[in-house]
Amino acid sequence: MSSPDDSVIALYSGMSPARVRRKHFMPIQAFIDDSLEKDEVLILAGYIASADAWAKFSQEWQERLDMSPRWASFKMNSIGASRDEARWERAGWFYRVIEDHALNFVAIAVEIGPLRDVVRKLGLPEYLENPYILGFRALIDFTIQFQHELGITEPIDFIFDERGEKNSVRNGFEVFKQTCRVDLKSRIGREPRFEKDEDFLPLQAADLLAWHVRRHWLRNRSITTEPLTVSWAPTKDLQGYRFELDREGILINLSALKDRLREAGYLGPTTSLTVSFSCDLSSPISE
Repeated sequence: MSSPDDSVIALYSGMSPARVRRKHFMPIQAFIDDSLEKDEVLILAGYIASADAWAKFSQEWQERLDMSPRWASFKMNSIGASRDEARWERAGWFYRVIEDHALNFVAIAVEIGPLRDVVRKLGLPEYLENPYILGFRALIDFTIQFQHELGITEPIDFIFDERGEKNSVRNGFEVFKQTCRVDLKSRIGREPRFEKDEDFLPLQAADLLAWHVRRHWLRNRSITTEPLTVSWAPTKDLQGYRFELDREGILINLSALKDRLREAGYLGPTTSLTVSFSCDLSSPISE
């Protein structure tokens, strides 16, 4: 049987873990999970690290899951609903594993009510009211644009938690590469993947972050105001980006996307907007 760290490494290129290690072929991977507040906001958030770091992370994370009493997986919603101090303390041990191995974080908030209003205002297809469609595209888009400011020069591979929208995202990736700015093409990683968190343990770390980012939004109605905190005192200052897609940001992005698709010939009576990404849209961001 393969170990959790083997699963992370084998995700890259289809090679066996041993062969990948021999070739020193270690990509940068972003594992992303979602947290939804129904009819209000969708949060997508997660951590970025090298495949080698994620392999070591997965070994340590699994060791903590296997401690007595054994946890089948780490679910922040379940822990957050618990008033058991021992569970909260143990959850903090998991967070220390994240601090030890993650390079950076990234998070995006998509406000659902404004998204619906803008889609209708622009006369776009109704399925674009699904916040996951915009959220997946925008997260990849923004991260590629600003990853150099985090010190990341290699392409980033994105691995999302399993969802029904995966076909829309995969179908659009070729268009994304074709329409991307020339100076950003070298930053594009492999086609986004969708995996189960019981198989790829870094997705459980992303679950922890997404839960805390949603809590921050509910308190502040924004994820770009006030310092982002987790439930345990940090021992490491993890750097990252928080992106806000409020009404203004959504209008800017979808208007620009609509214009670019029309100019490129992708937008027509039988063409789906869900097949498209754009990585040079002008949009407000905040750290």
